[in-house]
Amino acid sequence: MSTPRLRAFAAGSVVICLSALGQAAVLHVPGDYATIQNAIDHAQAGDAILVNPGVYYEDINFKGKALTLTSTNPANTSVVQSTIIHGSGHSSAVTFTNGETSNSVLAGFTITGGYGTVNPAFGTNIYWGAGVYCNGSSPTIFGNIISANSAPTGEVSDAGYGCGIGCIASGATIARNLLTANSGYAGGGILVYLGHARIASNLIYGNSVVVGGGAVLISGGQFINNTVVANDAQLAGNIYATSDASGQSVIADNIMSGGTGGIS
Repeated sequence: MSTPRLRAFAAGSVVICLSALGQAAVLHVPGDYATIQNAIDHAQAGDAILVNPGVYYEDINFKGKALTLTSTNPANTSVVQSTIIHGSGHSSAVTFTNGETSNSVLAGFTITGGYGTVNPAFGTNIYWGAGVYCNGSSPTIFGNIISANSAPTGEVSDAGYGCGIGCIASGATIARNLLTANSGYAGGGILVYLGHARIASNLIYGNSVVVGGGAVLISGGQFINNTVVANDAQLAGNIYATSDASGQSVIADNIMSGGTGGIS
């Protein structure tokens, strides 16, 4: 994927990040804190955490905090590619499960190495959100590369849903991200279940799942102005949309090319 294309998808994130940096305390990683999670633990509402390029081997949890977590330059593809949150391979790499709002911002990282999180309400062997997991939260996820997260591929149980990003009962804003080379059971790039997430202007490329939604499985919310290329789903289409108690799914103005299946 060309550098100019990635820059176009990431550029808008700098607006969010610079406004936060101008109004809040700024915590530096690794200058002030050795790990991203340690910085989050010490941050106050409204703070910004600025992370230098490097590989950070950790699973992180926003813990309900309204803060901006950003690389040093989310508009620079090289910076995004070299500022890496590398999950443990046993959980979600990034977690939002404590009522986070749009004021909880994740911008300008490569997020990889995630596996997913068990939600007991859905069983003990179903994993959600390998790269990023949102449950009952509505964060802003903006200008990231979410790549090579691997959720389990078993039959229904022992299965992974939402391989790049998985959202339950969520109003997340998911915009201008690149989601690529994620894999699992369903929802290769993004899964939204029981929510009203807005998914806009993302590039969803080369993800694969066993069943529904090689690119996205959406049950409530909006999927608008995305580019969907060469994703693979063995059953039930490349984009798999259903309606649920939270309302209808809206799919509009997307570009789709290659891959298996269409819209189901």
